[in-house]
Amino acid sequence: MRNLLFLASVAALAACSEPAPEPATEEATAEPATMAEAPAPGDYVAVYEDGTEQPFTMNADGTWTGTGLDGAPANGSYAQVDGKTCFTTDPPAEDDSCWTNSPAAADGSFETVNDQGVKATVKPAAVEAPAAE
Repeated sequence: MRNLLFLASVAALAACSEPAPEPATEEATAEPATMAEAPAPGDYVAVYEDGTEQPFTMNADGTWTGTGLDGAPANGSYAQVDGKTCFTTDPPAEDDSCWTNSPAAADGSFETVNDQGVKATVKPAAVEAPAAE
């Protein structure tokens, strides 16, 4: 479950779109955005340091679904809390956690780490091309 939660949080942060920049004022200082504010819906794959891959889907309604490391289906909800993406399984589990994501690369992938120090790379899932008729 811990890894599934990680994947979901990583994916959520990677898929986030940045808010529109505020107009410049004399008092405003330019600071680069380091994290998206809201996760974007979509399909992702979390890849852990040991090479284990875990697919998951972030839904627009604040829920996620995926497959646990044991192969069993898993689901729950997610929310942005203090700049982190926090995942809760249904039912809640002891290893539910929050993830801090790096800015996304050009390919949409990003690095993430949870509050317990577990690290992963989250990538948008490959979209299969429709078969030619």
